Amino acid sequence: DTEPQSVAGRWRALCRTHVKSLIERGEAQTQRLFQTLSVVIADVLILCGAIGTWDGVLEAVVRDFEAELYEVVNLALRFQWTAGECVISRDFVVYVADSDAIYDPTRMDSDNAELLKAPSARAPSRTVLCTTHLGLLSETKVGGRERDNGGKVRTTVLTKAKVVLKSDNEVRYN
Repeated sequence: DTEPQSVAGRWRALCRTHVKSLIERGEAQTQRLFQTLSVVIADVLILCGAIGTWDGVLEAVVRDFEAELYEVVNLALRFQWTAGECVISRDFVVYVADSDAIYDPTRMDSDNAELLKAPSARAPSRTVLCTTHLGLLSETKVGGRERDNGGKVRTTVLTKAKVVLKSDNEVRYN
């Protein structure tokens, strides 16, 4: 079962709002992430054979790469904000091709797709026997309040469903 996009979006917004109240923000957050990144880099350098004490390596990392580390932290924070608050609502939907459906190359792949292209005396059926691999759709809300109440949804096929065509079965077993 899935919740409507409006419910899922509201839940995500509430979670982000309340989690933000629990964590530090602004300069304190930037400084904490800078320190964490510096320590992790110093740890990696020591493990890879850097010469000197851990404190000396950490000091050198901070001194020599301060601007670059702050840039990485700021980019990570901007990405986190963008991914969390600026991304449009979308749902992912797993789908199968119905048995006896007409083969649709925009939503399906056949294991023996070459049969559809090959000229033969017996033209292959373009009817689906069964689905062997699930397909994946992305549904993005592009207008209106809710999909069920007149809002528009743009559907994008991310992964086509793999199917066996009735003609595939006939060729294999005849």
